[in-house]
Amino acid sequence: MTSNDSITSESEPGETIVVSEIEYRLEKPIVVFIPGIECQEVSICQELFDKFEHFKQETTTLSTVENNKELLNQSISLWNELLQIANYASQEDTHYFDTYRGVVVKIFMDINETDLFNNDTDFSREKFFDYLDLLNRHGIQQLSLSSSTNTSADVIIESNIHRLLYILSTLCDLVVFVDIDMNSKYSSLLNVMRDYVGKQLQSTTLESSTDEKLTPLYQCILLFLWHLSDHTIVVPYLLHAGYGKNVIKWLKNVTLTDAVRQPIVNIVFNLAKHDDGADELNKYEVIKTIEQTEQSHCIREQNILLLNTMILALLSTPNQIKADPTETNAILDQLLQIAINSSTAKEYRCNGFHVSEPLVVLVKLFVDDTIFDYVMNHAKTTPPSNTTSTVNLFSNLLISFYATLPKKNHLEQFTFIALSNILWSISFHEVYHELLTQHAELMNIVQNVALYESELIIEQYVPRFMQNVKKAADGILFNLGLEISVASVALPCLSIEQQQQHQQKKPLVMLSYSHANSNFCDKILELLDQKADLLDIWIDKRFCKSSDDVWESIAKGIKDSELIICIVSSEYLTSKACRQEVIYAKDRLNKRFLPVYLGRPEISEWLDIRLAEYKYVRFQNTHLPLNEDKVEEFLSKVIESIPSEYQPDTNLIGTHHRSSPIFDQALTIEIIKADGNLATLKPTETIDNRNKSVLTWTQDDIYDWFARYDICPYIRDMYQFKTGAQMITYAECLKDEWQKQYDKYAPRYARRYPHKELLEHEFALFISALRHYITEAVRSDRNLYSKNLIESHDEISEMKRKLKVMNHQIDQLKEEIHGQEQLMLNVEQLKREAIKKEEACANQQLEFERLNKQLSEANDERKKQMKQLQQATKNLKTN
Repeated sequence: MTSNDSITSESEPGETIVVSEIEYRLEKPIVVFIPGIECQEVSICQELFDKFEHFKQETTTLSTVENNKELLNQSISLWNELLQIANYASQEDTHYFDTYRGVVVKIFMDINETDLFNNDTDFSREKFFDYLDLLNRHGIQQLSLSSSTNTSADVIIESNIHRLLYILSTLCDLVVFVDIDMNSKYSSLLNVMRDYVGKQLQSTTLESSTDEKLTPLYQCILLFLWHLSDHTIVVPYLLHAGYGKNVIKWLKNVTLTDAVRQPIVNIVFNLAKHDDGADELNKYEVIKTIEQTEQSHCIREQNILLLNTMILALLSTPNQIKADPTETNAILDQLLQIAINSSTAKEYRCNGFHVSEPLVVLVKLFVDDTIFDYVMNHAKTTPPSNTTSTVNLFSNLLISFYATLPKKNHLEQFTFIALSNILWSISFHEVYHELLTQHAELMNIVQNVALYESELIIEQYVPRFMQNVKKAADGILFNLGLEISVASVALPCLSIEQQQQHQQKKPLVMLSYSHANSNFCDKILELLDQKADLLDIWIDKRFCKSSDDVWESIAKGIKDSELIICIVSSEYLTSKACRQEVIYAKDRLNKRFLPVYLGRPEISEWLDIRLAEYKYVRFQNTHLPLNEDKVEEFLSKVIESIPSEYQPDTNLIGTHHRSSPIFDQALTIEIIKADGNLATLKPTETIDNRNKSVLTWTQDDIYDWFARYDICPYIRDMYQFKTGAQMITYAECLKDEWQKQYDKYAPRYARRYPHKELLEHEFALFISALRHYITEAVRSDRNLYSKNLIESHDEISEMKRKLKVMNHQIDQLKEEIHGQEQLMLNVEQLKREAIKKEEACANQQLEFERLNKQLSEANDERKKQMKQLQQATKNLKTN
């Protein structure tokens, strides 16, 4: 749910955020007393207030765009000065500070109504960070204090923070964030706002007036965080500041009303849209927290309940969601209804929801065919929906948001990505192909995105259950049969004999896997590479060196493969790319499969119906070294699964195997002797040099190249190339002037071979093959560079991920150390108090013993005196 549906708050009685109603009249001149300044009439405050009076005269009416920009810049500068002298304000000055604060806020409000910010996003971004710097400069100290305000300066600064947060929330939707925007410069501000909100929530009670005790500043902070977290790229910074753990603590407070809970739930939803956020929330058991709050019946607002459901959908698997079919269907009805209502509403918002929010949940759920079928054919909405209307809904939305791409608005582009993924899911089902292909405008857009995606989409984060628009567009075209034909891929010209030999090569085995299981896939690949003399392996990391025509490369790999080994995991089952590979290989080409299961994933129907007939291998504890028995079982099943015509005479699992050259029959190679006569050699096998770098070719490789392209051996020996580098150098000199080269070398050829003529078509064949050769050389170098670049990017991404994990672990350790240090301090304090009490007890014991001794001595003295008295009395009576 987006956060710009309503932005209202209060700071002082009788004054609201509607700045246009603020009175600007000053009733009397201001004289502010500042320590150390003797001249009161010309004080710093008075000078600034004079500036404001002059500034007000210039802002009576707005004029040109450039003038409005200059006014806004001046207002921000004056606001900064106003906050700098706020600490010198007295009680009677509060009114004037509020008035001048209203001046700068009104400038923003008036300019905002002119659509300047909407039309100039770069300017909006610049001003957003100007206002954020103001908040960062003047708000940290105030927010870190107690929520109760004591001085006039506290009241003034807090009311200014209130307005700054409002402005930031307004501008936030227009800002295109980049990865380094919310760097360490603002980490203290995020931490202070987190602690401030936490203190406010801890101060609440179970009374009905709980929210009335919360300061307006508290709600403004939550509103700003709601807007900020709408930008998925900012989520890692919020997680680093501890919001993942703390928002769950806030949710647990059952005393909050729906109005207070609303922004917190939206922040949780925005965190859940990011992979790191989802992992963090699951780590602290947010699903359990949400279920407990709903069971306590403390939530009455329907939108919050729906948001909770959407959060659960983002954090759960489809099978977990389907556990209660009745509840699931009701949720799906609501999601589609929100999408329908938002599609025709202003700014695509309805009842507080932006259309992107139900769409991103549907992307996650559409990996399950049961859920997909219900939404497309059985959902209960108003007006009633059907298959055609639902497909048209998503198609027309994609067309609408395609038109907004030039604006570079992050929310609109994220919506376009979600819609592309939804249409990709739809394209997996042939029953909807006609509805999609007959939509000419939609198909044109998909084609454009597939070709020019980098020019249309700004770089931004995409969660793991979604794919970028380039991959989605390629997938749609591929599923609809509109991709580039695999047959159009150019292959080297081979003679009839060579084509027959080419058919006798080793079987090609393809690995289909999810990149989330790359580590395990590498183990399988290592096993298969040990059988390189028996099998050729196709895997994307070796054959798809760049993003260009990736689906064409995959399709060719599937078509040429005799066996598809699919590594089935929970990630594989939810991957649209993996699903597309299986459907193409099985439904269109009827390829053989060998499923390799990782653990015991819950098999989806779309996979089970296609692979149920095949034998499989299951590996447990994949993070450990592979079990030797399982390895032997796997390799045996691989050999059993390939067609019989590829089975060798010897045992394939054995250690030693006979060589298996690319061409079984050796090609005849004619060599010119020193006397000019031809000699014939029959090598035992032809060298397969197609996977070698051309720069490393030897003369044997060059002979093989001439034979493979069936080029006249006389031409070969006339040039006498010794290395691949020499061939490249000559090919670069050719360019388009092959006819001149023919005219140049024909006489030489005639002199070298007096009875032979250099036929033009034979020389043209040589030139054509040489051009193809240099093209392959360039492609090889480019692929090597692309591979190194991709591997470097992968290493950098992995290092970033590890660094992020380490930082998270360091933060946790710091918290634990801080807690332990605090506990140790408490223990030491208790020890000191115990020692003091023990010493006091010992002193009291000594005093008690001393008094007892004195009392005993006094009793003895009393007894002695009593005896003396009795004796005296007796003597007296005797006398």
